[in-house]
Amino acid sequence: MPEGAAERWGVVVVPLQVVVGGERHLEGWDLPPAELTAALTHGVRVTTSQPAPAAFAEAYARAAASGAREIVSVHLSGELSGTVRAAQLAALAVPVPVHVIDSRSVVMGLGFAVLSAARLARGGRPVDDDGVWQRHTAGGVERVGSPGLIRSLARRVRHQEPAATVPAERAADGAAV
Repeated sequence: MPEGAAERWGVVVVPLQVVVGGERHLEGWDLPPAELTAALTHGVRVTTSQPAPAAFAEAYARAAASGAREIVSVHLSGELSGTVRAAQLAALAVPVPVHVIDSRSVVMGLGFAVLSAARLARGGRPVDDDGVWQRHTAGGVERVGSPGLIRSLARRVRHQEPAATVPAERAADGAAV
């Protein structure tokens, strides 16, 4: 999401762990984008890892303590990360309902899903069971970019393999990338 959007929309971000050359960072917190770009450009190994369930549980508990009666938690694709599962585990330990949504997307596709959820919440839309939130968040992003574009950009930056991959059968049916 654009810088400052989370604060403007009241979105709490639980950062991924980014490992650059063996050194752990929290995405968006202690790793400047220029440093990450430089590492990728110079072929430094970069990996990510989902937050621990405890990180989500802490964020959910803070929201509940601040008066939240329900929580909508939107995450990057469960096909590419264990983040959705970690959030689901954390939701079991919170005294208010937590609706974990798999955005089925990454990068700004995820950002669009989060901003859509924030708009629904700010507009007073109740969280319901008929799938409205899912359709307006995850279901609203059909495709962001294309596998060919991602491969091309990745080769230009790293001269190696793609930065993200989606199984061919998912890419063929319009999976968000």
